[in-house]
Amino acid sequence: MNTPTRLELALSRAAQGIPVFPLSPNTKFPIAGCTKCSRKIWVDGEYVKNPNNTCKDGSSCECIADGNPQGHTCHGCYAGTTNENVIRRWFQKHPEMNYGEHLVNQLIIDDDWDGPGENPAFVEYRERHGDFPTTRVVKTPGGQHRDYLLPEGTDLYRGAAAFGRRLLGRKANDHNPTKVDVKGGTGHYSVGVGSVVNGVPYTLLLDAQTIAYPLLHLLDKRQAESDRPEPGEYLGVHVTLDELGSFERGLVQMWMENIITDVRNAMPGDWNGTVYFKSADAGKYLAHGLFDEAEITEALVEAAMDSGLEDWQQPDDEEDVFNLVERGLSYGMAQGLSAELLESFGLSVTETSEESAEASAGSEQLEEPKKLLTLGDRLNACVVDWESLFTEDFNNLQYLTGGFAIQGNYISIIGDGKVGKSVFCHDWAWRIATGQPFLGDKEEHEPLPVLYLDKENARPTLLDHFRSYGADPSNFGQLTLMSFPPVGGLDTQEGGKVFVELVKQTGAKVVFLDTISRFIEGDENENNTWLRVYRYAIVPLKEHDDQITIVRIDHFGKDKTKGGRGGSAKEQDVDNVYELKKANAGTFELSRTHTRTGLGPDSLGFYRRGRVLDTMWAPGETKHEIIPAWKVRPANSQEEETGPDKTTLDGMVKLLDLNCIPDGDKGWGLNKTTEWLRDNGCKGSTKTMEDAQRTRKLRSSHQIVCDGSCDSK
Repeated sequence: MNTPTRLELALSRAAQGIPVFPLSPNTKFPIAGCTKCSRKIWVDGEYVKNPNNTCKDGSSCECIADGNPQGHTCHGCYAGTTNENVIRRWFQKHPEMNYGEHLVNQLIIDDDWDGPGENPAFVEYRERHGDFPTTRVVKTPGGQHRDYLLPEGTDLYRGAAAFGRRLLGRKANDHNPTKVDVKGGTGHYSVGVGSVVNGVPYTLLLDAQTIAYPLLHLLDKRQAESDRPEPGEYLGVHVTLDELGSFERGLVQMWMENIITDVRNAMPGDWNGTVYFKSADAGKYLAHGLFDEAEITEALVEAAMDSGLEDWQQPDDEEDVFNLVERGLSYGMAQGLSAELLESFGLSVTETSEESAEASAGSEQLEEPKKLLTLGDRLNACVVDWESLFTEDFNNLQYLTGGFAIQGNYISIIGDGKVGKSVFCHDWAWRIATGQPFLGDKEEHEPLPVLYLDKENARPTLLDHFRSYGADPSNFGQLTLMSFPPVGGLDTQEGGKVFVELVKQTGAKVVFLDTISRFIEGDENENNTWLRVYRYAIVPLKEHDDQITIVRIDHFGKDKTKGGRGGSAKEQDVDNVYELKKANAGTFELSRTHTRTGLGPDSLGFYRRGRVLDTMWAPGETKHEIIPAWKVRPANSQEEETGPDKTTLDGMVKLLDLNCIPDGDKGWGLNKTTEWLRDNGCKGSTKTMEDAQRTRKLRSSHQIVCDGSCDSK
């Protein structure tokens, strides 16, 4: 018995009324069209509308040939035909081509299950509905698919996915672990029998294609097109605009107007995405009956057709736009509005499950319903009470340990790389959480819950830092530190929600973000990125508790005079910006460059004391000790480039500090220090070299000043 050729198999399907079309050899992708019949052509590095195109749906296309260098498809499955002459010409031009079947009149159930036994989805279907009706079965490289014919006049079009969800008992957006897909209708296609993809052929297991009448109990036309719940089904909430308060009603109407405006302003390159997702947003309101579906659909279609696309970018007809809007509305209606938003309207969200209904029926005593605050109530609570404001004592401000940051402020600490911003902030955070003094602060402080989100320092560095402060597993107080937490960009809604939820769960009153540039997804040089951070993360956090202090750590930009990296809006929302700079002789300066309140010190200086053993800080010996700001000797640019001046007393002190030469009672003697200085290129009298070590001994009785930049660290 002779095996039929691919051409013969394609002609056989065409004779059965199945439109076929070309696929590239050894793939399941359509062959590219020529520059004469393609809808768009490649000109000067971009696709433009083809003025010579006269064949919209591909049915009369006879020139599917070489294609263009970009591989842009001509008509794909829309070129499908049952015309024997056309099919023969295709195979004559491309003898090795595969072929596809346009599923205008077919329903395909594709099974790629690779687990043990029968696909669980089919087992579950059999338990609910009985066996699948016998039909044509094709073996594919990944499994097999069942091919059914659709009754005449039935076209699933966009409803195949919805039909598949009902067939398999899934909801919209459910994960598909059983790897079953259902497709069919205009715009969908399958690979024809005899075609070879990646060296594996599609073979016919059973040739008995039947009409899918036994499956049509799942094929309600309205549901097949959109898979929509009835209005108000989602979360059991159905309401009209008239039932809302005047404030909430105006707000909802404004939101819907904004959605339609966004569609009208859709830009080239993102037109499809904007129309679809904005339609989905509108669908969430329709799910609860807040608007008339027909009116909103018409408004969205009209706005999409009026959007600012060039003539050649305009959709071919209104039906295409209508279908895109319908898909978006369907998605949104399957989601509905969040319970939180509904409750802000003063609407009680009810459970619709059978379990909750039974529980309600069996309960002897109903709980008093929770009083819900509407948006109007919440805004009224924000209105300033002038009498209370003028009697409030703002002089009694609470400072965090360290005495320079006010509780509830939004603070930015900026510095060069390796200046020790994390060393400073780790120490500060630990002392806030344990109630210890910091920077010589003498006041008593209650320990506060601290959340430190660290995307800068690896675990060995964290161990080195905190052990050097004197921390051990028993004395971290109320500090929660998360190393490289899976928090998305704070400039996104999802990332902002996760961030706020983390703060709520930990009960934090102080939050550190190290380093802020690692907590965004957008371009840090764009102002909109930082405006979104404020909108999605900072504002919701302040609405939750306006006494939460936020400390973000940042790097200088290329021009240090302009502060931290990023757009100008980055600094507009913070209360205070502090620059951490390394000075001479082991000192540091923390100077305020921007302030909204004017409260607290503008500048302070400190020593960073510590001792290095091999490559690790000595346990318990790292401290940040306050000194008068006038004692901080500024570094100069020449020193930053060439190192300390090896002819002056200050330069020798700095050189000893940078190399962590021991001082204090157990430090090096004068002779050993002098010898080391001469060996390292210092020029000057023996007395100057001895005075350098005497200066350091007077400064510290037993510790050295180390800023972490010496070779041994």
